[in-house]
Amino acid sequence: MRIMKTILQITLILLLIVLAVELVFPSAIIIGFALTKASPCPRTQVVRGIQARLRFTKTLGAYRSSEAVFKQTETDHRGFELWSSTSKGIWTVKGEKITDDVPSVNFRIYWDGDLQDELLDRSYIDDWDFKNNKAVRLLDASQDGGSSINGTKANPIISADILGDWREEVIFRGRDNASLLLYSTTIPTEYRMVTPMQDNVYRKGIAWQNVVYNQPPHLGYYIGDGIPKDKMKQ
Repeated sequence: MRIMKTILQITLILLLIVLAVELVFPSAIIIGFALTKASPCPRTQVVRGIQARLRFTKTLGAYRSSEAVFKQTETDHRGFELWSSTSKGIWTVKGEKITDDVPSVNFRIYWDGDLQDELLDRSYIDDWDFKNNKAVRLLDASQDGGSSINGTKANPIISADILGDWREEVIFRGRDNASLLLYSTTIPTEYRMVTPMQDNVYRKGIAWQNVVYNQPPHLGYYIGDGIPKDKMKQ
């Protein structure tokens, strides 16, 4: 009886914490161990949590933003970089501004052979050249008749670990509205690890693309630079 009472008390406390977070950060999304938010409401604060450390850092600033990206694009700064449609630059998780340039603000995807994310927007996949602060085109599905969906949101049909390599695939709509175009990377990699679909957080990210909201999936653990190969999930 005491055990049941303790479990109920813990459950109630956790529920109160979740409600408190929702009141302070409306429409916040908890991704893995990071709490992030992008909202079209005025005076939006982009709140950064360092993934897998379960702690919050200071706010990036008060911006009105309906789209934001949290991803790892470069090796010079550990952890995620972030930017939004109104952030006027790329920022580190420590609140340091890296550059005034802003990449595309849409999806992220594992595509080439390194451990950083690539940019997925409309029917394109780009690598971010952080030395020169510019996008480098890796895939242009429009050349094959591929197109995005959802109008100005310009999403793919889905981006996911479909075929089993830890890199991800992407499916675009054919412009004829009678075909689906599936793309997989042909770029070799020196890294080997368990497929993302084995991660519960990632699998939920695949599901929400279909039944909730078109946003890219995220892993529940960190695989960026600085992780020794023998420490990766295999």
